[in-house]
Amino acid sequence: MKKISVAKDFSKFPAGRYLSDGPASGQAFRDTLLAPALLTGEPVEVDFEGTVGYGSSFLEEAFGGLVREHGLTTDQISRLSFKQTNEAHIKREAMNYIESELRRGVHYHTFVAVAMQDGGDPSEIKEFVALLEKECQPIYYAPRKYPTPGDWPLPFSCLKERLEGVQTADRFFLYYPDRVPSGSLVELGFAIALKKRIVVYTKELGNLPYLFRGGYHNTDVITGADWQPQVLQSLKWVHDPDLDPYG
Repeated sequence: MKKISVAKDFSKFPAGRYLSDGPASGQAFRDTLLAPALLTGEPVEVDFEGTVGYGSSFLEEAFGGLVREHGLTTDQISRLSFKQTNEAHIKREAMNYIESELRRGVHYHTFVAVAMQDGGDPSEIKEFVALLEKECQPIYYAPRKYPTPGDWPLPFSCLKERLEGVQTADRFFLYYPDRVPSGSLVELGFAIALKKRIVVYTKELGNLPYLFRGGYHNTDVITGADWQPQVLQSLKWVHDPDLDPYG
């Protein structure tokens, strides 16, 4: 395994995005150390400790640029790991930049948004997601990557990732059985703005935000106990992408 310490092998003061920003930029780190190591096919471990800190521009260029500029694949990226650190958010941010670039070439059938913090049945949605993965591949389902809130990226990175996911999906499904505060409603807003085919499951129509109770085109709201086959049928329906959901 190739081990790279940013502080010892590169600089204690990493800063900037491009070479024009200085010798300790993200591009310099990527081009001189990180990319060449990964391109050998050998496992690579990066140690973030010992520096004064990391700016987002450095991390995005160093790690997102592996895919964008060097064309590294998912298989090659799988050889990258990070030394355990007290600053786990740095690792999450670096990986988020990589995954954001990898997603640019991915087109999802359905984006699955789930309100689970205070409502819903975990086994119920887990069973339905398994069905979707068989019938509507590929799907975007964030809990596959981030099983617990402690695994989530920083809020801005998380928001950016979810927006990109909705943008690259043909359909949007919201599992919202009960009326609870949830980031999934933000994702629903993305889907409305992007004029996606939307399917929502909720126990009662009154659980939904008032502005979403209007029955837009390309939208199905499903209630009742036997919701799973109805949702699946609605998600498989081929819609007109030029149809204005606002009528």
